[in-house]
Amino acid sequence: MEKFYDTFIQTVKCGVGWGELPKEGDWNKLFFLAKRHGLESIFYNAIKDAEQVPDELKEAAKKQYLAQMAQQMSQEYYAETFFEALRARGIRYMPLKGYVLRSLYPIPEHRTSCDVDVFYDREHGEDIEEILTALGFTNEGDSVNHAQWTYQKTTLETHHDLAAQKDLYQAYYEDVWSRLKTEDGVRYDFTDEDFYIYFMLHGAKHFSGGGFGMRTLLDIYIYNQAKVLDRAYIQAELEKLQIWTFTLQMERLSRVLFADEEGDETTELLSEYIFQSGTYGTEVNTAIRRGLQNNRSAKKAKRAYIITTIFPPYSLMKILYPVLEKAPILLPFAWVYKWFAVLFKRRKRLGAVMRNAQAFETGKVEKSIKVMEAVGLSNE
Repeated sequence: MEKFYDTFIQTVKCGVGWGELPKEGDWNKLFFLAKRHGLESIFYNAIKDAEQVPDELKEAAKKQYLAQMAQQMSQEYYAETFFEALRARGIRYMPLKGYVLRSLYPIPEHRTSCDVDVFYDREHGEDIEEILTALGFTNEGDSVNHAQWTYQKTTLETHHDLAAQKDLYQAYYEDVWSRLKTEDGVRYDFTDEDFYIYFMLHGAKHFSGGGFGMRTLLDIYIYNQAKVLDRAYIQAELEKLQIWTFTLQMERLSRVLFADEEGDETTELLSEYIFQSGTYGTEVNTAIRRGLQNNRSAKKAKRAYIITTIFPPYSLMKILYPVLEKAPILLPFAWVYKWFAVLFKRRKRLGAVMRNAQAFETGKVEKSIKVMEAVGLSNE
Protein backbone atom coordinates (compact mmCIF):
# COMPACT_ATOMS: atom_id res chain seq x y z
CA MET A 1 0.00 0.00 0.00
CA GLU A 2 1.26 3.51 -0.78
CA LYS A 3 2.65 5.37 2.21
CA PHE A 4 0.04 8.12 1.79
CA TYR A 5 -2.83 5.63 2.03
CA ASP A 6 -1.17 3.90 4.97
CA THR A 7 -0.93 7.27 6.75
CA PHE A 8 -4.60 7.85 6.04
CA ILE A 9 -5.61 4.51 7.56
CA GLN A 10 -3.46 5.16 10.64
CA THR A 11 -5.15 8.56 11.00
CA VAL A 12 -8.60 6.97 10.77
CA LYS A 13 -7.64 4.36 13.37
CA CYS A 14 -6.44 7.14 15.66
CA GLY A 15 -9.73 9.00 15.19
CA VAL A 16 -11.70 5.90 16.17
CA GLY A 17 -9.44 5.31 19.19
CA TRP A 18 -7.29 2.41 17.96
CA GLY A 19 -3.85 3.97 17.82
CA GLU A 20 -1.68 7.05 17.62
CA LEU A 21 -1.63 9.73 14.94
CA PRO A 22 1.30 9.49 12.50
CA LYS A 23 4.11 11.94 13.23
CA GLU A 24 3.97 13.43 9.74
CA GLY A 25 1.74 13.53 6.72
CA ASP A 26 0.35 15.72 3.96
CA TRP A 27 -2.50 16.87 6.18
CA ASN A 28 -4.32 18.90 3.53
CA LYS A 29 -4.46 15.93 1.15
CA LEU A 30 -5.42 13.63 4.01
CA PHE A 31 -8.29 15.97 4.94
CA PHE A 32 -9.46 16.01 1.31
CA LEU A 33 -9.41 12.20 1.22
CA ALA A 34 -11.31 12.02 4.52
CA LYS A 35 -14.04 14.21 3.00
CA ARG A 36 -14.20 11.99 -0.10
CA HIS A 37 -14.78 8.96 2.10
CA GLY A 38 -17.26 10.48 4.55
CA LEU A 39 -14.81 10.31 7.46
CA GLU A 40 -14.38 14.02 8.23
CA SER A 41 -15.58 13.73 11.84
CA ILE A 42 -13.22 10.86 12.57
CA PHE A 43 -10.37 12.77 10.91
CA TYR A 44 -11.04 15.84 13.06
CA ASN A 45 -11.13 13.72 16.20
CA ALA A 46 -7.68 12.39 15.28
CA ILE A 47 -5.98 15.72 14.55
CA LYS A 48 -7.74 18.26 16.78
CA ASP A 49 -5.05 18.25 19.52
CA ALA A 50 -2.08 17.20 17.41
CA GLU A 51 0.97 19.49 17.44
CA GLN A 52 2.15 18.19 14.04
CA VAL A 53 -1.00 19.43 12.27
CA PRO A 54 -1.15 23.12 11.18
CA ASP A 55 -3.67 25.26 13.06
CA GLU A 56 -5.36 26.47 9.87
CA LEU A 57 -6.02 22.85 8.85
CA LYS A 58 -7.42 22.10 12.30
CA GLU A 59 -9.75 25.08 11.97
CA ALA A 60 -10.96 23.96 8.53
CA ALA A 61 -11.54 20.44 9.82
CA LYS A 62 -13.37 21.82 12.86
CA LYS A 63 -15.77 23.81 10.65
CA GLN A 64 -16.50 20.70 8.61
CA TYR A 65 -16.99 18.69 11.80
CA LEU A 66 -19.42 21.23 13.29
CA ALA A 67 -21.39 21.38 10.05
CA GLN A 68 -21.67 17.59 10.04
CA MET A 69 -22.74 17.51 13.67
CA ALA A 70 -25.46 20.07 12.95
CA GLN A 71 -26.68 17.95 10.04
CA GLN A 72 -26.65 14.79 12.14
CA MET A 73 -28.62 16.50 14.93
CA SER A 74 -31.19 17.64 12.38
CA GLN A 75 -31.41 14.12 10.94
CA GLU A 76 -31.85 12.64 14.40
CA TYR A 77 -34.59 15.10 15.29
CA TYR A 78 -36.62 14.65 12.12
CA ALA A 79 -36.11 10.89 12.06
CA GLU A 80 -37.46 10.56 15.60
CA THR A 81 -40.32 12.96 14.81
CA PHE A 82 -41.16 10.86 11.75
CA PHE A 83 -40.99 7.64 13.77
CA GLU A 84 -43.29 9.10 16.43
CA ALA A 85 -45.84 9.96 13.74
CA LEU A 86 -45.61 6.41 12.35
CA ARG A 87 -46.11 4.96 15.83
CA ALA A 88 -49.11 7.21 16.42
CA ARG A 89 -50.76 5.75 13.30
CA GLY A 90 -49.61 2.18 13.93
CA ILE A 91 -47.60 2.04 10.69
CA ARG A 92 -44.89 -0.61 10.66
CA TYR A 93 -41.39 0.70 10.00
CA MET A 94 -37.73 -0.25 10.30
CA PRO A 95 -34.66 2.05 10.34
CA LEU A 96 -31.91 0.88 8.00
CA LYS A 97 -28.16 1.09 7.42
CA GLY A 98 -26.27 4.04 8.92
CA TYR A 99 -28.97 4.95 11.42
CA VAL A 100 -28.45 1.55 13.05
CA LEU A 101 -24.70 1.23 12.52
CA ARG A 102 -23.76 4.47 14.26
CA SER A 103 -24.74 3.04 17.66
CA LEU A 104 -21.83 0.56 17.34
CA TYR A 105 -19.14 3.22 16.86
CA PRO A 106 -17.04 4.26 19.86
CA ILE A 107 -18.43 7.77 19.34
CA PRO A 108 -21.79 7.31 17.53
CA GLU A 109 -21.86 10.88 16.20
CA HIS A 110 -18.74 10.13 14.17
CA ARG A 111 -20.62 7.66 11.97
CA THR A 112 -22.24 10.26 9.72
CA SER A 113 -24.51 9.71 6.73
CA CYS A 114 -26.09 11.91 4.11
CA ASP A 115 -29.62 10.63 4.78
CA VAL A 116 -31.81 8.42 6.97
CA ASP A 117 -33.18 5.25 5.35
CA VAL A 118 -36.48 3.84 6.58
CA PHE A 119 -38.40 0.77 5.43
CA TYR A 120 -42.19 1.02 5.81
CA ASP A 121 -45.34 -0.96 5.14
CA ARG A 122 -46.06 -0.19 1.49
CA GLU A 123 -49.82 -0.19 2.12
CA HIS A 124 -49.38 3.17 3.84
CA GLY A 125 -47.78 5.19 1.05
CA GLU A 126 -50.40 7.94 1.30
CA ASP A 127 -49.88 8.21 5.07
CA ILE A 128 -46.12 8.57 4.54
CA GLU A 129 -46.69 11.38 2.07
CA GLU A 130 -49.14 13.10 4.40
CA ILE A 131 -46.82 12.89 7.42
CA LEU A 132 -43.70 14.11 5.64
CA THR A 133 -45.50 16.90 3.82
CA ALA A 134 -46.86 18.12 7.15
CA LEU A 135 -43.30 18.15 8.51
CA GLY A 136 -42.22 20.39 5.63
CA PHE A 137 -40.51 17.75 3.48
CA THR A 138 -40.62 17.77 -0.31
CA ASN A 139 -40.57 14.67 -2.47
CA GLU A 140 -37.48 15.02 -4.66
CA GLY A 141 -38.29 11.95 -6.74
CA ASP A 142 -39.33 8.30 -6.66
CA SER A 143 -37.04 5.41 -7.52
CA VAL A 144 -37.90 1.76 -8.09
CA ASN A 145 -38.05 0.94 -4.40
CA HIS A 146 -37.89 4.25 -2.51
CA ALA A 147 -38.69 7.95 -2.47
CA GLN A 148 -36.34 10.76 -1.44
CA TRP A 149 -37.71 13.48 0.84
CA THR A 150 -35.80 16.62 1.79
CA TYR A 151 -36.28 19.50 4.21
CA GLN A 152 -33.51 22.08 4.54
CA LYS A 153 -30.37 19.93 5.00
CA THR A 154 -32.17 16.76 6.07
CA THR A 155 -32.93 13.89 3.70
CA LEU A 156 -35.14 10.89 4.42
CA GLU A 157 -35.33 7.92 2.06
CA THR A 158 -38.53 5.95 2.53
CA HIS A 159 -38.30 2.39 1.18
CA HIS A 160 -41.37 0.34 0.33
CA ASP A 161 -39.16 -2.52 -0.92
CA LEU A 162 -35.76 -3.63 0.35
CA ALA A 163 -34.42 -4.42 -3.12
CA ALA A 164 -34.62 -2.38 -6.29
CA GLN A 165 -34.14 -5.24 -8.72
CA LYS A 166 -37.06 -7.42 -9.70
CA ASP A 167 -34.99 -10.57 -9.51
CA LEU A 168 -33.28 -12.78 -6.95
CA TYR A 169 -32.89 -9.99 -4.38
CA GLN A 170 -36.50 -8.85 -4.48
CA ALA A 171 -37.70 -12.44 -4.25
CA TYR A 172 -35.47 -12.92 -1.20
CA TYR A 173 -37.26 -10.10 0.65
CA GLU A 174 -40.76 -10.84 -0.60
CA ASP A 175 -42.16 -11.80 2.83
CA VAL A 176 -39.67 -9.90 4.94
CA TRP A 177 -42.01 -8.65 7.70
CA SER A 178 -42.48 -12.20 8.99
CA ARG A 179 -38.68 -12.50 9.44
CA LEU A 180 -38.24 -9.29 11.44
CA LYS A 181 -38.31 -8.87 15.20
CA THR A 182 -40.49 -6.39 17.08
CA GLU A 183 -41.50 -5.56 20.63
CA ASP A 184 -44.53 -3.38 19.92
CA GLY A 185 -45.73 -4.42 16.45
CA VAL A 186 -44.73 -1.03 15.01
CA ARG A 187 -40.94 -0.60 15.21
CA TYR A 188 -39.28 -3.58 13.56
CA ASP A 189 -35.64 -4.62 13.27
CA PHE A 190 -33.55 -7.23 11.54
CA THR A 191 -31.83 -9.88 13.60
CA ASP A 192 -28.09 -9.15 13.78
CA GLU A 193 -27.44 -11.71 11.06
CA ASP A 194 -30.15 -10.45 8.72
CA PHE A 195 -29.02 -6.85 9.19
CA TYR A 196 -25.54 -7.89 8.11
CA ILE A 197 -26.91 -9.78 5.11
CA TYR A 198 -28.90 -6.74 4.00
CA PHE A 199 -25.93 -4.45 4.60
CA MET A 200 -23.59 -6.64 2.52
CA LEU A 201 -26.19 -6.97 -0.22
CA HIS A 202 -26.51 -3.19 -0.35
CA GLY A 203 -22.71 -2.91 -0.35
CA ALA A 204 -22.36 -5.38 -3.23
CA LYS A 205 -24.88 -3.39 -5.23
CA HIS A 206 -22.86 -0.19 -4.77
CA PHE A 207 -19.53 -1.92 -5.35
CA SER A 208 -20.62 -3.48 -8.63
CA GLY A 209 -22.10 -0.14 -9.70
CA GLY A 210 -19.78 2.77 -8.96
CA GLY A 211 -17.86 1.45 -5.96
CA PHE A 212 -17.82 2.47 -2.29
CA GLY A 213 -15.35 4.01 0.12
CA MET A 214 -13.44 3.37 3.32
CA ARG A 215 -16.42 4.16 5.53
CA THR A 216 -18.15 0.99 4.34
CA LEU A 217 -15.05 -1.09 5.14
CA LEU A 218 -14.93 0.53 8.58
CA ASP A 219 -18.62 -0.39 9.05
CA ILE A 220 -17.84 -4.00 8.13
CA TYR A 221 -14.95 -4.20 10.58
CA ILE A 222 -16.80 -2.55 13.46
CA TYR A 223 -19.93 -4.66 12.96
CA ASN A 224 -17.95 -7.90 13.04
CA GLN A 225 -16.11 -6.76 16.14
CA ALA A 226 -19.31 -5.75 17.94
CA LYS A 227 -21.49 -8.78 17.12
CA VAL A 228 -21.28 -12.53 17.66
CA LEU A 229 -22.84 -13.77 14.46
CA ASP A 230 -24.12 -17.14 13.28
CA ARG A 231 -21.62 -17.51 10.46
CA ALA A 232 -23.11 -20.73 9.11
CA TYR A 233 -26.48 -19.02 8.61
CA ILE A 234 -24.87 -15.95 7.05
CA GLN A 235 -22.83 -18.06 4.65
CA ALA A 236 -25.86 -20.08 3.56
CA GLU A 237 -27.93 -16.95 2.90
CA LEU A 238 -25.16 -15.03 1.15
CA GLU A 239 -24.45 -18.00 -1.07
CA LYS A 240 -28.11 -17.90 -2.11
CA LEU A 241 -27.63 -14.22 -2.96
CA GLN A 242 -24.33 -14.97 -4.73
CA ILE A 243 -22.26 -12.51 -2.68
CA TRP A 244 -20.44 -14.82 -0.23
CA THR A 245 -17.07 -14.40 -1.98
CA PHE A 246 -17.60 -10.63 -2.03
CA THR A 247 -18.32 -10.68 1.71
CA LEU A 248 -15.25 -12.75 2.56
CA GLN A 249 -12.98 -10.50 0.52
CA MET A 250 -14.37 -7.31 2.09
CA GLU A 251 -14.08 -8.75 5.60
CA ARG A 252 -10.49 -9.79 4.93
CA LEU A 253 -9.62 -6.38 3.50
CA SER A 254 -11.15 -4.66 6.53
CA ARG A 255 -8.90 -6.75 8.81
CA VAL A 256 -5.83 -5.98 6.68
CA LEU A 257 -6.51 -2.25 6.96
CA PHE A 258 -7.79 -1.94 10.52
CA ALA A 259 -6.28 -4.95 12.33
CA ASP A 260 -2.92 -5.20 10.53
CA GLU A 261 -3.63 -8.64 9.09
CA GLU A 262 -1.17 -9.53 6.33
CA GLY A 263 -2.42 -8.67 2.86
CA ASP A 264 -1.63 -9.88 -0.65
CA GLU A 265 -2.02 -8.84 -4.28
CA THR A 266 -5.81 -9.14 -4.07
CA THR A 267 -6.18 -6.91 -1.02
CA GLU A 268 -3.77 -4.43 -2.64
CA LEU A 269 -5.90 -4.37 -5.79
CA LEU A 270 -9.15 -3.92 -3.85
CA SER A 271 -7.79 -1.30 -1.45
CA GLU A 272 -6.52 0.83 -4.33
CA TYR A 273 -9.89 0.59 -6.08
CA ILE A 274 -11.75 1.58 -2.92
CA PHE A 275 -9.36 4.42 -2.03
CA GLN A 276 -9.98 5.91 -5.46
CA SER A 277 -13.75 5.42 -5.29
CA GLY A 278 -14.83 7.77 -2.48
CA THR A 279 -17.88 7.26 -0.26
CA TYR A 280 -20.35 6.44 -3.02
CA GLY A 281 -18.02 5.44 -5.83
CA THR A 282 -17.18 7.50 -8.89
CA GLU A 283 -19.11 8.38 -12.00
CA VAL A 284 -16.31 6.91 -14.13
CA ASN A 285 -16.65 3.57 -12.32
CA THR A 286 -20.40 3.66 -12.89
CA ALA A 287 -19.93 4.41 -16.58
CA ILE A 288 -17.49 1.53 -17.00
CA ARG A 289 -19.75 -0.89 -15.16
CA ARG A 290 -22.66 0.11 -17.42
CA GLY A 291 -20.53 -0.31 -20.51
CA LEU A 292 -19.30 -3.73 -19.40
CA GLN A 293 -22.76 -5.27 -19.30
CA ASN A 294 -22.47 -8.13 -21.78
CA ASN A 295 -19.14 -6.75 -23.06
CA ARG A 296 -15.57 -7.75 -22.23
CA SER A 297 -13.49 -5.37 -24.36
CA ALA A 298 -12.85 -1.67 -23.72
CA LYS A 299 -13.92 -0.74 -27.26
CA LYS A 300 -17.27 -2.53 -27.03
CA ALA A 301 -17.82 -1.30 -23.47
CA LYS A 302 -17.25 2.32 -24.54
CA ARG A 303 -19.67 1.94 -27.44
CA ALA A 304 -22.30 0.38 -25.15
CA TYR A 305 -21.90 3.20 -22.59
CA ILE A 306 -22.40 5.90 -25.24
CA ILE A 307 -25.45 4.16 -26.71
CA THR A 308 -27.14 3.59 -23.35
CA THR A 309 -26.39 7.19 -22.37
CA ILE A 310 -28.00 8.57 -25.52
CA PHE A 311 -30.83 6.01 -25.46
CA PRO A 312 -31.42 5.03 -21.80
CA PRO A 313 -33.46 1.80 -21.44
CA TYR A 314 -37.19 1.91 -20.87
CA SER A 315 -36.71 0.60 -17.32
CA LEU A 316 -34.82 3.79 -16.42
CA MET A 317 -36.82 6.21 -18.54
CA LYS A 318 -40.14 5.23 -16.96
CA ILE A 319 -38.69 6.23 -13.58
CA LEU A 320 -37.63 9.62 -14.94
CA TYR A 321 -40.88 10.08 -16.86
CA PRO A 322 -43.73 8.14 -15.15
CA VAL A 323 -46.09 8.84 -18.07
CA LEU A 324 -44.22 6.09 -19.95
CA GLU A 325 -45.75 3.50 -17.62
CA LYS A 326 -49.12 4.07 -19.28
CA ALA A 327 -47.82 5.10 -22.69
CA PRO A 328 -44.53 3.30 -23.54
CA ILE A 329 -45.02 4.34 -27.16
CA LEU A 330 -43.86 7.81 -26.10
CA LEU A 331 -40.34 6.54 -25.32
CA PRO A 332 -38.70 8.09 -28.45
CA PHE A 333 -40.23 11.48 -27.60
CA ALA A 334 -38.97 11.18 -24.03
CA TRP A 335 -35.45 10.57 -25.36
CA VAL A 336 -35.65 13.73 -27.47
CA TYR A 337 -36.96 15.72 -24.50
CA LYS A 338 -34.07 14.44 -22.37
CA TRP A 339 -31.52 15.38 -25.06
CA PHE A 340 -32.80 18.96 -25.21
CA ALA A 341 -32.79 19.17 -21.40
CA VAL A 342 -29.11 18.17 -21.38
CA LEU A 343 -28.17 20.53 -24.22
CA PHE A 344 -29.89 23.61 -22.83
CA LYS A 345 -30.13 23.08 -19.08
CA ARG A 346 -27.42 20.60 -18.09
CA ARG A 347 -24.39 21.37 -20.24
CA LYS A 348 -22.04 20.25 -17.48
CA ARG A 349 -23.62 16.80 -17.71
CA LEU A 350 -22.62 16.61 -21.37
CA GLY A 351 -19.01 17.34 -20.42
CA ALA A 352 -19.11 14.62 -17.76
CA VAL A 353 -20.32 12.08 -20.33
CA MET A 354 -17.43 12.97 -22.63
CA ARG A 355 -14.91 12.59 -19.80
CA ASN A 356 -16.41 9.25 -18.82
CA ALA A 357 -16.15 8.02 -22.40
CA GLN A 358 -12.47 8.98 -22.51
CA ALA A 359 -11.82 6.92 -19.36
CA PHE A 360 -12.45 3.73 -21.35
CA GLU A 361 -9.10 4.29 -23.07
CA THR A 362 -7.01 4.39 -19.86
CA GLY A 363 -6.90 0.74 -18.80
CA LYS A 364 -9.69 1.23 -16.26
CA VAL A 365 -11.92 -1.30 -18.02
CA GLU A 366 -9.44 -4.13 -17.60
CA LYS A 367 -8.89 -3.14 -13.97
CA SER A 368 -12.63 -3.07 -13.31
CA ILE A 369 -12.99 -6.58 -14.72
CA LYS A 370 -10.10 -7.81 -12.56
CA VAL A 371 -11.58 -6.23 -9.41
CA MET A 372 -15.02 -7.75 -9.95
CA GLU A 373 -13.56 -11.17 -10.65
CA ALA A 374 -11.58 -10.95 -7.40
CA VAL A 375 -14.75 -10.45 -5.35
CA GLY A 376 -16.90 -12.89 -7.30
CA LEU A 377 -19.26 -10.32 -8.79
CA SER A 378 -20.45 -10.62 -12.35
CA ASN A 379 -18.96 -8.53 -15.14
CA GLU A 380 -22.09 -9.20 -17.16
